[in-house]
Amino acid sequence: MSANTPVRVFVGLPVPADVRDHLEKLRLKAWESTKTIPGKWVPPENWHITLTFIGSLDPAQIDRLIELLEEKYSGYQPFDAHLSGARWFPGEFKPRMIVAEVQLNAQLLAIKLRSDQAVKAMDIPPDRRSYRPHITLARFNQRLTATPLPEPASQLPGIRVDQITLYQSVPVESGVKYVDLHHIKLG
Repeated sequence: MSANTPVRVFVGLPVPADVRDHLEKLRLKAWESTKTIPGKWVPPENWHITLTFIGSLDPAQIDRLIELLEEKYSGYQPFDAHLSGARWFPGEFKPRMIVAEVQLNAQLLAIKLRSDQAVKAMDIPPDRRSYRPHITLARFNQRLTATPLPEPASQLPGIRVDQITLYQSVPVESGVKYVDLHHIKLG
């Protein structure tokens, strides 16, 4: 990125490789029931759990955001998050995505709020939508009539939340690629 070029960024949680393996199996099952619907399946390397969408920032703002995030997460301890399985999103009435739903717990909400506080300290307007943590598996070009989605063949593993990542959203020919800009280790 050049010195003055704004980049689109968000704060999120990476999905560990062992969880990606389980989600890939679930995604393949879901694909079987939706393969005739026009849309895009999100590649596993782009899977994440968004905490706070921010939008476009210039490099100096990104540096400041990293400082604020480091401060907000200083001393915060790792914890576990849990997946519920594949779901239509935002709900079964005219959905546009298939997601792996993440159960919202107090610790997940607390780290989301810390991220929001860092963004607010930069006078960036907050995202007003209610927080519904998930991992996007597929996006469809139109609103759909929901059909039953497969249940996981086995219990989905928990996600050990031990780092926060600042991602950059980079447009590519096939859609978008998420690039890690900065990691903050918890603990």
